[in-house]
Amino acid sequence: MYHNIDKPLRMELSEAQHQEIARYLPRQSGVVRLLNLQALSTILYVVEHGCA
Repeated sequence: MYHNIDKPLRMELSEAQHQEIARYLPRQSGVVRLLNLQALSTILYVVEHGCA
């Protein structure tokens, strides 16, 4: 199987991609335990690798 160079190997957001969608995410205030970017990266990880 060959890797398509146009498609990234891992599903993760870059800072630039995060800035593009940040206005659609909830505003973070108070004590933040998990940044929106971290939460999205976690969701993408589970989508890519599955959850057992």
